[in-house]
Amino acid sequence: MKEFIKSTMEKEEQEVISLRRELHKRAELSCEEYRTAEFIEEYLHDLGLETKRSFNTGVVSFLNAGKDKTILLRADMDALPITELHDTEYKSQTEGVMHACGHDAHMAMLLCAAKIFCENKDKLNVNILFVFQPAEEMDGGAEPMIREGILEGRNVKEAVGLHVINDIPAGKIMIKPGALMSSPDDFVIKIIGNGGHGSMPEKCLDPIPVAASVVPKLNAISNQVIVEGERQIVQVCMFNAGTSYNVIPDFVELKGTTRSFVDGVRLELPKLMEAIVKEACETAGLTYEFTFNFRYPPLINDVGVASKMKKAVEENMGDIVTTWEKPSMGGEDFAYFAQAVPGNFCFLGTGNEEKGLTKPLHNALFELDEKGLIVGVGAYISYIFGAF
Repeated sequence: MKEFIKSTMEKEEQEVISLRRELHKRAELSCEEYRTAEFIEEYLHDLGLETKRSFNTGVVSFLNAGKDKTILLRADMDALPITELHDTEYKSQTEGVMHACGHDAHMAMLLCAAKIFCENKDKLNVNILFVFQPAEEMDGGAEPMIREGILEGRNVKEAVGLHVINDIPAGKIMIKPGALMSSPDDFVIKIIGNGGHGSMPEKCLDPIPVAASVVPKLNAISNQVIVEGERQIVQVCMFNAGTSYNVIPDFVELKGTTRSFVDGVRLELPKLMEAIVKEACETAGLTYEFTFNFRYPPLINDVGVASKMKKAVEENMGDIVTTWEKPSMGGEDFAYFAQAVPGNFCFLGTGNEEKGLTKPLHNALFELDEKGLIVGVGAYISYIFGAF
């Protein structure tokens, strides 16, 4: 098996790079991934697979190897509203839109893996459900796809996904059991006063100083101990007030994000936040509106699946697995798949300091070391062929 995986990776290295570049050119925003979906469908049809749309632009394909259980492999599809600053031959052809989060690479690796699985169907001991998911960067496509029933009738036992990152050198893969990524919830706070002329503040209820006093108190929740051993973030990221230099506004709007890993923290945060806002407003004679949006849950990797994947990768690809001690405060809606079935989400190294490929995700100059992509393909095939 080890030699088969090695030779297959050597054979398909240029294929995954070519796929990534083609998908990079056709970058599309969340829920607008029409040309991307068409490319994926055409590629899968050429492999002899049938496809089905889900959540409008999502693509699902089932490789039936005649086995009892199925493994779900997922790649996200959407790009970001960022103008690309690179000038490569495969630069995004969509104005103001760029694959700055590596989703082009995610799709390419899964398509390449699908090719290998189809060509070696007789070696499979599981069926495979390929899920190309839209809208990860927006409200998340995973939950609506699950609601539409993509898991039903397939006996899906496990789910696996990969995400490129330049913090890890190309050729390495990070596999971490347990808590991996936080819940990326958000909030909107409207502090309402009574505006008027800037020359007559005595006739107004100015919301600006109240809002300004609230911000550091909200952010300070990050340092509180809510549940022993757990950490959280509350961060005000927007402070919108006023329309003119001489007009005291009627209200100030604050927006921000919270991050947490356990329900005990996640449910407590809005209570703590609203208490701070309420006290400040009541003291100053102002009113407020508080909206807290629970988005997708924290991503918790199944210990068994993570351990099984780590063992398969190490046995077939060598000493390439690295581990982070602390989970990421970022968020990922793969969490819904990991809630539905035992799952494992990995970070794939695509950084290369010598080549200057160190820009972070969501940067207009983000670029990855494409040599790392075949490692992701190798991880998929090592897992499927080596763990079952």
